[in-house]
Amino acid sequence: MKILYKLTTLALLLIVTITAEAQTTPPAGTPVITLTVTNNATITFRMAAAANNTPAWVETTPGTYTTINIGTGSIYNTYTATGTIIKVYGAITFFNCEWNKEKLTALDVSTNTALTGLECDGNQLTALDVSKNTALTGLYCSYNQLTTLDVSTNTALTTLYYSYNQLTTLDVCTNTALTDLGCGSNKLTSLDVSKNTALTTLWCHSNQLTALDVSTNTALTGLECDGNQLTALDVSKNTALSSLWCGSNQLTALDVSTNTALTYLLCDGNKLTALDVSKNTELTKIYCYANPLNTAAIDALYCSLPFRAAADNAIIRPAYNSTDANNAFVLASNTSNATAKGWVVNYDDNSIIPTTGIYTCGSPIVLATEIILNKVTATVETGKTITLTATVKPDNSTYKGVVWSSANTAIATVNNNGLVTGGSAGTATITAKTEDGGYEANCVVTVTSTTGVETETATTLGLYPNPAMAEVFIKGVEIPTLVEVYSTTGQLMLAQTLAPAQPINISHLQPGVYMVKVNGIAMKLMVAGR
Repeated sequence: MKILYKLTTLALLLIVTITAEAQTTPPAGTPVITLTVTNNATITFRMAAAANNTPAWVETTPGTYTTINIGTGSIYNTYTATGTIIKVYGAITFFNCEWNKEKLTALDVSTNTALTGLECDGNQLTALDVSKNTALTGLYCSYNQLTTLDVSTNTALTTLYYSYNQLTTLDVCTNTALTDLGCGSNKLTSLDVSKNTALTTLWCHSNQLTALDVSTNTALTGLECDGNQLTALDVSKNTALSSLWCGSNQLTALDVSTNTALTYLLCDGNKLTALDVSKNTELTKIYCYANPLNTAAIDALYCSLPFRAAADNAIIRPAYNSTDANNAFVLASNTSNATAKGWVVNYDDNSIIPTTGIYTCGSPIVLATEIILNKVTATVETGKTITLTATVKPDNSTYKGVVWSSANTAIATVNNNGLVTGGSAGTATITAKTEDGGYEANCVVTVTSTTGVETETATTLGLYPNPAMAEVFIKGVEIPTLVEVYSTTGQLMLAQTLAPAQPINISHLQPGVYMVKVNGIAMKLMVAGR
């Protein structure tokens, strides 16, 4: 009996010993994840399994294993490779090796077919094969160097983020379970999401898209398509949208009337001339700067804003800063129409925009029909000033103000009162535009040098005959000289280098007044009727 007991005990000890020894190395056929790293790199990753106390083995040196138990939760662990390979064995369902940066250059998960979650953002991966990982529901591989990615077999995917790579194309037509798709900052020229009807989030910003069809994505709550080349965007079917980022495109119109759940609307950097948000009663943020919105359009936008409580922190940003190309139109608007509804009107640095407009919502609008400048041409010396006067018609126009600009500020600048200051010698067109944006008038300003040489040239140059019909000569030209002819609107009509006594052929010009520029000097030319 004692002998039998001893034999039984010995057998049990042997079984325990064999089991213990077997757990120090992965059994044959155990799924393995292989990480290729820089030599002797220290790598951080975390992993999880379908059940607690699941064994896993980390091989940092060939044949040397660290045995750990993993569970349904995960914590980060750090391992140092002896060489360039780290292998992780086990029934792993979730693996995260993100942000090892340049230390992680390749990742092989092909044998781990039970993997449901893979997060490998922020490394130096140039390729990633997930074709065997058909159980994947979440894949995060942003901030790498991927040029291709095939997810056609990963039909269980609900979340896919591959932003900040170098992909030129991606097919997600088979991934009909997707709810979240992030593909921003790649090189995509097209994107077909027509089959992804479950999408709630789509981030495709900073690509090269010229068109985007989201008509079948009626569950979308967030759309970021800014930084592309879109000329049109139809979001009429996306009635659940709460956030729309479509800035830095080429949109000329944007209809958000059906998007009544919108809270964020960022449409800056487009070509919008009007924006109506009267149906968007949940809005709290609007960034619409860097659009050609005139003062009337900006006032109309203010008047369409919904009422907001102070706690909503509602902000509308019609200009990015005081140097915004459209800032003059913004300054002429009346922000009281917005602030009365609980909105803050500010620049990007949160400073309040000091506007001077007086239009009040509901008042009748009389649009300008004409703007007239007191001069169509003018001459000013470098460092000196002249004043241009603009008259807006009719006299009872709602927007009587004028927005001034210079086509070349190195040659001439103009302030808000029409005061022109000469800079470098040359010609610049000064434009006066009505605040409602409908009309403009131009003055071609010639800036002359104050040096003695320039003054002498100015006194010796001349045009003859003047008026002229077919050709005109320039008096005072003694060497080959560049001659330019401008219309009164500043359009260059003719430019050629003339020899002394060589005439200018003007037979193709319509009768009217033109400016002839020679050596920085502008002279008026009258082209007579023929």
